[in-house]
Amino acid sequence: MKVRNEILSIVAFIILLLTTIYFLDRLFIPKWITNDDNSHSFITRGYYAEPKNTIDVLFLGNSDTYRGISPMKIWEDYNITSYSYVSAGQRIWTCYYMLIEALKTQKPKVIFLNVDNFFFNNQSSMGNYKKVFDNMKLSKNKIDALTDKTFNFSYGKQATMIMPILGYHSRYNELTKDDFKYTLSDYYNPHKGMDITTVKKAYTKDYIYDSDERAKLKDTNKKYIDLIVKTAKEEGIDIEFIWIPSPDSWKRERSNTVSDYAKENDIKFTDLNLNYKDFNLDFNEDTCDEGDHLNVYGATKVSEYLGKYINDNYKFDKHDEKLITRWNKDLETYKNDIKELEKLGK
Repeated sequence: MKVRNEILSIVAFIILLLTTIYFLDRLFIPKWITNDDNSHSFITRGYYAEPKNTIDVLFLGNSDTYRGISPMKIWEDYNITSYSYVSAGQRIWTCYYMLIEALKTQKPKVIFLNVDNFFFNNQSSMGNYKKVFDNMKLSKNKIDALTDKTFNFSYGKQATMIMPILGYHSRYNELTKDDFKYTLSDYYNPHKGMDITTVKKAYTKDYIYDSDERAKLKDTNKKYIDLIVKTAKEEGIDIEFIWIPSPDSWKRERSNTVSDYAKENDIKFTDLNLNYKDFNLDFNEDTCDEGDHLNVYGATKVSEYLGKYINDNYKFDKHDEKLITRWNKDLETYKNDIKELEKLGK
């Protein structure tokens, strides 16, 4: 009996210790919940809050995606559920591990992968990586990512993203009410991964040009693109490539290379930079930072165009009334948040 009690005491202590560490991790992690932080906690952590197997369409990519796609507009027009599970300054190797994470809880009919990050060969900032991995649940996939040599994380950085309290313990004198409020929050995201901005900063140049040249796709980048495509196909999920309009980063040579890869792998590729006039995109009004990202008005136009394409080419099961009610409520929140941001000029 004595040995049994000792074992139970040890087990209880371990459970209490792990619970305490988990609580402190969630408390001390910065809460990236404002427009200045691109609402990143709502984007990445909020994905887990979506009911299992209720997302019809998954969008992957970098910040061009969370600024250039409006899942709620697609819902409003077609009652198709979608989510932009994306990250700022994303590298394609981050995208792969985010896809693996995404498929743990959702089985979308189709994945749209924004190709803007295919040609970034350098590392993203540690801040961008931490916004992803600090918000990712601890699992084999997370460990695989953190120990993947492509990221080149030191042992110390790996440790702080496995146990964030190690990296953020000095924040004890910076904690705010929001830190406590969101410690155990599921970060449910009525914008479904979109980072809304109503700011208008025009792009006035003509950026489309012709070329038969091809940009070099580095072996490392191709490795992870191959893995993403392979994973989607093994899971029986359609995958399409898109390039959301971005005058700041678009290059014809890159588009040509992606087009070649898509043809070789039987993937549809739609470069929306080449036909942006078809959906009346106006870079005097529809970009928030002089051509790098779209604002909500540009995202609405892209989503109207893309939503129609999705509705015309894919069939989805009807969602239950509970989910429909919830998404309609989220749509109201989304529209009200746009009005509020317009008032604030953000």
